Amino acid sequence: MITSTYTSRSSPLPITRLHNPSPAELDACIAAHRPAIITGLFDGQEATRWDLASLQRKLGSRVVQVAKHAEPRLYWDPKAGLRIEPHTFDDFVERAFKRKDSGYWYLQDDVNSFPQIKDDYRLPEMIARRNVWRAKFWLSGAGLITPLHYDPVETFHWVIRGSKRFVCYRPGVRNFYPNDRRSTAPFISRVDPDGYDERQFPRFARAIPVEFSVEEGELLYLPAFWWHQVYSEGGVNVSLNFVWFASLAKCLRHLPQLYANKKHLLLRRKQIRAQAVAAAAEVAAQKASASAA
Repeated sequence: MITSTYTSRSSPLPITRLHNPSPAELDACIAAHRPAIITGLFDGQEATRWDLASLQRKLGSRVVQVAKHAEPRLYWDPKAGLRIEPHTFDDFVERAFKRKDSGYWYLQDDVNSFPQIKDDYRLPEMIARRNVWRAKFWLSGAGLITPLHYDPVETFHWVIRGSKRFVCYRPGVRNFYPNDRRSTAPFISRVDPDGYDERQFPRFARAIPVEFSVEEGELLYLPAFWWHQVYSEGGVNVSLNFVWFASLAKCLRHLPQLYANKKHLLLRRKQIRAQAVAAAAEVAAQKASASAA
């Protein structure tokens, strides 16, 4: 049910809050194509108890892909892409959270890369029936900022540990100065909302921000094509997100953003399918080994 609405500090657009919504209420929320915060759908699941220690027990020696950057705001090079380093999960935790080595560390990867954690959560039917085609795992410390970008897919972002502040903008292209569609990052804006040259990006001033925080245990519905810059504010931030394709009507309404990102989206989908096949093979091998023992 709808429990309340509140107004963003930056915009009069109300942000709906839903607690244990019915399928019809969730459908209406998605049809409205505005961010909303949802509670109650994942309460009591094993993943709600994740912390660094429990994740290390599950993933300790596994090699994970980590983005590391000297500045809080991650930089995605339009030509080279996002710089990724392989580390064992234990090494990542040691460097990023215990020793607190310099820089900002961010683990982000498809859940298929971590079959050890997939049994710790289940999707409620009202989410699963949307043909979710990707689940992504995120882990970082405080202070990290993901740059202003949009996703051409609908997203539920579940904050399991910590909190995140979102600064969002309605869909569009003209006011946001995205990287060239032939680059590796056509979905990322060249504008930093925290400080930019108004002479270089004069139209960005027309974009009205919608700002809110998503706290531990809350699920954010982030509509496809909405621009967002995200600030990790908890000491340990653990999140999962689940994505599915927007309706044909929404895609047609925002066709320039979809078209600009088509090549990257198709490549990503191919990579995710390969990860899913590899994960299934790993699970099968583990079961066969256990049976043999």
